[in-house]
Amino acid sequence: MKILYIAFFVICILFSCKSGVFENDLSTLLNVEDVQILSMERIDVSGGLRKSYLMEVYELSPSNIDSFTNSKKILPENNEYGPWEKYGWSNCHEKINEDIKLIVLTSDWGDKKLGIKLDSINHILNNNRGYFAFYCKPTIEEPEYVQFFVLDTLKNTLYIMDSNM
Repeated sequence: MKILYIAFFVICILFSCKSGVFENDLSTLLNVEDVQILSMERIDVSGGLRKSYLMEVYELSPSNIDSFTNSKKILPENNEYGPWEKYGWSNCHEKINEDIKLIVLTSDWGDKKLGIKLDSINHILNNNRGYFAFYCKPTIEEPEYVQFFVLDTLKNTLYIMDSNM
């Protein structure tokens, strides 16, 4: 079974399969039924020893954004690979922990496309254009692994960053 999983993973990389790592989790993450993805983009960067950065950008239907803004903004528990600490959905005007920002919102990965996306995300956060939430390990005070979510309500776009330092 393990060999089949590895073979599938290699085939996906070779043929650049377009499904997102978080695609099946969007409904749960946003507390919205029937998420309609209009487009998806993925940027995957490796930084060497155990350092990695993945960004997925989903353009969602306006009705999904309306459903999110009019519902309870509940970030579910994440127990994948052990417990995670979480910071639930908040308006972008809320202050973000500086260590979290350093891990997920700095563009020192050497990827120009990633740098442009991160500039856009920082603009969204600085101009209160939506919501953010995150999971982290081992703690919020000393994060090493962060999954960070930004929902741009103006452009109907969800940014998901997965960074392991």
